[in-house]
Amino acid sequence: MVARELSPFAKSIIEYQEKNHLTDADFSLESHRSVERIHALKTMEAEPTNDEYRKITAVINGQKLD
Repeated sequence: MVARELSPFAKSIIEYQEKNHLTDADFSLESHRSVERIHALKTMEAEPTNDEYRKITAVINGQKLD
């Protein structure tokens, strides 16, 4: 298995979770995304949609989602 560098987006999710002691389940509730989707974004198995990028970035920056 070849290690690949994480994207800045994936790193930002991981760092936010570590800083706030959040599991993928916790973060999925906070970001209104499924656990599976959060995992796929963190492992870069999937690319975020524009909406996902905007909303997840907002959560990481401390903004509440409606």
